[in-house]
Amino acid sequence: MDPRLLVELETLLANINLKTGITNSFDYNRCIEMFEKLLQQGVPFFPEDFEDWLDTSGELLPEDAKAVRKMAEKFAAGKKVRRR
Repeated sequence: MDPRLLVELETLLANINLKTGITNSFDYNRCIEMFEKLLQQGVPFFPEDFEDWLDTSGELLPEDAKAVRKMAEKFAAGKKVRRR
């Protein structure tokens, strides 16, 4: 995993409510911003890396880790993700 990706994931976890994951619109949008930044900087990522790392970090609920992976899949496929 690219070290820049790891930094962004750690930053995301430090700035969202871990009890609600990305269900809160503010935290959902923060996740979108993370992906936009990764793409803008040309940081390579694989969607499954997000769920794996978030699951093993133990800080995010499994269903939230899966939601982040699904968002990563959309960004990896070049799709737009709407802000809430």
